[in-house]
This record gives sequence, C-alpha cells and structure tokens, in this order.
Amino acid sequence: MVVNVTPKIKHARPKLTVTQKTNRREKAIGLSNAINDARKAYQEQAAVISEKYKRSIKWTRLQLHNDTGLRKRRKPNAWNAFTSQKLNEANQALPVGQRWKLTTFIAEYGQELTAGYCRLSVSEKEKLRGKVQNLRENHVKIWEDITSRTGVEGFYIAVRGDVEHFHESKIFYTPRARSFIKEISQLDPKRFALKFESWVTGDFDTRTDATHRLSSTKLISLCRTNIQEGLNAIVKKYKLSKKKVTMNYDNYEQKIVETYSIVLEGWTCGKVRNPGKIGRREDLVVLLNALVNEHCLWIQLTKEQVENRIATNCERAKNGESIYKPCKATKRGATGDAKSADVIGDTDSSEEEEEEEEEEQGTEGGAEGGAEGGAEGAVVMG
Repeated sequence: MVVNVTPKIKHARPKLTVTQKTNRREKAIGLSNAINDARKAYQEQAAVISEKYKRSIKWTRLQLHNDTGLRKRRKPNAWNAFTSQKLNEANQALPVGQRWKLTTFIAEYGQELTAGYCRLSVSEKEKLRGKVQNLRENHVKIWEDITSRTGVEGFYIAVRGDVEHFHESKIFYTPRARSFIKEISQLDPKRFALKFESWVTGDFDTRTDATHRLSSTKLISLCRTNIQEGLNAIVKKYKLSKKKVTMNYDNYEQKIVETYSIVLEGWTCGKVRNPGKIGRREDLVVLLNALVNEHCLWIQLTKEQVENRIATNCERAKNGESIYKPCKATKRGATGDAKSADVIGDTDSSEEEEEEEEEEQGTEGGAEGGAEGGAEGAVVMG
C-alpha cells in the first residue's frame, strides 16, 4: 500500500504597504479611544444617577450594565415547535408515568416526524414560530401589566421538569423581588433559577432520596448542625444563658439537662450521644430525618421534671451506670527552668519529697506553698 503524503502548503500573505499599516493603526487607536470615551461617559452617567436618586454607585452600575436589549435572543425554531406539538398530542391520551419524553419520542417516530415536517408549507412553519414567540412575550407582558396596574411586586420562574427536556428557563422579577432574592439566597436571580433547575432535574425534592445520597461524614455533620441550631434557638427563646451554649454529648445530663432544664426529646438511637458514635448509616438517616421534620427537638422541662431527672440520674449513677463523666485531669507545668531528660528519669524519690514538702507547706497555711501545690496538678470533677 502506497501512502501519498500531501506536502503542507504555506500560504504567504502579501506584505502591507505603509499606507495600509497606517490606516490599520489609526483604526485600532480610534476603536480604543471610542471604547474609553464610552466607559468614561458610563461612569459619569452612573455617578449623576446615583447622586440624583440617592442610590449607591454599585447598584446604579449594575442597572446600567444589564444587557437587556443589547443581546439578541435566539429566534423560535419551527422544528422544535412542531415536535413539541406532536409530543403533547401523543401524551394527551396517556396516563402520568407512561408519557413520552421528547428524546425517546423523536428516536421512535423520527422518520414520521421528519416527513410530516417536510410537508409543512412556509406559512405553517411561520405560524409555529409565531406561537412560540407569543408564548415568550406573554409571560413577561402579563407580569408587566400586573405590576403597572396594581403596583404589586413579585417574581416568576419556570424551568424544565426533567433532565431530558429542552425547554428554556423563564424568569421575570420586579426590582424589589430581585433585591429580596439576593438578600435571602445570596444569589443573583439568574443563578437562583439555575440552582432551582438543578434541584428539580436532580430530584432533590424527595428528602429520603437526598439523604440517602449523602455520605456518612456529611450525615454526621448535618445531625450535629441541626442539634446545635436547635439548642441555640431554645436558649435564645427562653433566655437561659447570655453566652453561647455548646452541645455537650459526653456529659449531656449534667451540663445540658440539669443546668438549663432542657432536653432533646425524640432521640431515635438509644441514649443521646455524639452522632459520630452512632455507627450505622441507616440510623444516621433516621436521626437526620427526625431532626429536620422536628420529630426530635429541644423542649423545656418544668422544675418538678428537672428534680425527678436529677434523682433518677443519681440512682442510675449509684447502680454503676456512667451518667456523670468527670472532666479530664489537667497537668500544668511547674514554673522555672525545664528539667533535662536525664534528671527526669531519676526523680522518683525527689518527686515524693517535693510532694511531702508541699503538703507540709499547705498545712502551715503559706500562700506561696498553696500556689506551688496547686500548680503541680489537679483533678476537677465535671
């Protein structure tokens, strides 16, 4: 087999003359000056509007920078309108759950659709385009008419309901609705519409499906967050503390229940403990759903309920159950120069002598001896 290699031909452009170079340079300079003048005029106009109507420069620039009317929208497509019309006709007699999707419908009846579309006249195709265009304009026009006649504020968002649909997202909003969306969601309305579309097409509206997609680490984090947020809410509601109360899983009964007279009611996994120690992922899903649906929530106890709770906890502690967990022992380093490793290894007897001296100093009531004895180490019961 003979392979013919075609030599690569290099196309050489004719050199520009001095006049052509000058004209091109002048054109580039003129374009740059025109853009700079437009930017300067834009900045000045934004400053004038901001000063006159008492708006911020940032807000005014954002309104002027809106590209409405500057970018042409894609014209309606007759083929898309024709296939959507045929799809709607085919789905009218079918129950929900058995209806055709657009991609499947085109793949199944592609030849029939193509033949039918080719039989359309120019006027019929133009009529289909007109329907789509009227539908686009009516969405915005209806809202504009309502706001102009009644002065109401609002927004309208419509997105595709399935990932295989090809409908374009529609969004309309009044100025105050726009500021509301940005303030609440921290997103521009257009980005908010995209988030909404991804939520709908991703089937995140079913809470069970959403939680089962999450990893165990994320489930633990969400459980802890919901528990802490509920604790913050009840502490603020009943003014139980001026400082922020952090959830204490290890010493829950003493530090939370007995101290603030509140309890986490509806716990789904035995006794209240750190979600990270629950273990089974299915139990985490059940707990998270209970917290989100407020089946597991914080409630306030009465004085009598707290007294009964304390008596029950003391009885359980006497029976050997771990209810009150002591705080960890804290060792504080002694003041002065640090001892070397050689000295530390041979200080068994010297440490005992120091402890005896500190005890003697403590019995004598010396303030200095008491301070040194306290600095050596202490066990604090929680």
